Amino acid sequence: MLAASACLCACSGNKQAANNEQQVTDEPLYVDSLALNHPEYLPTLALGEMAPEISAPDTLGNTINLSDYRGKYVVIDFWATWCGDCRREVPELKQVFSEFEGKQIQGAGIQFLSYSFDRDAERWKSFLAKEQFAWPQISTLEPEWKKNPASQNYGLNWIPAFLLVSPDGRLVGKAITAAGLRQVIKDEAKK
Repeated sequence: MLAASACLCACSGNKQAANNEQQVTDEPLYVDSLALNHPEYLPTLALGEMAPEISAPDTLGNTINLSDYRGKYVVIDFWATWCGDCRREVPELKQVFSEFEGKQIQGAGIQFLSYSFDRDAERWKSFLAKEQFAWPQISTLEPEWKKNPASQNYGLNWIPAFLLVSPDGRLVGKAITAAGLRQVIKDEAKK
């Protein structure tokens, strides 16, 4: 966990983050130790709120919308290839996908959707080709990720950010590590 805490600063821009005291909370959404220590890096969109629409092209130029998956649980992965923390989470995220692929929560399927804040199309597509993700990857390729409407609508302060959206379109979980995402999904399945 030391490596994860140390790299927290890279994508958040906060050089003091790794030195913060541990914060204790009763909120069930703080499912991993990194989020427990740094809840300020979780997206600010509140649990229970409707997830704002996301719409962006995939690598072939086909537009994919979050609303296309209504009726399923949707894992949203906000990330970028230039973000070292995001890249470090890829192997674990792939494992989480493998664990839940084809499974259901309360009778609803689970869909993964990754939204990249990359600006360079070739770099993004090259990384995707190398990693061979098995779920949709989208990006608007806009500069300045914090000014991107998706970033603003979800209240993103740091990436990666993982969110779980219910079949009716409400935010039901959030995490800042893939291990935390795994627990969010398991917790939702227990409800």
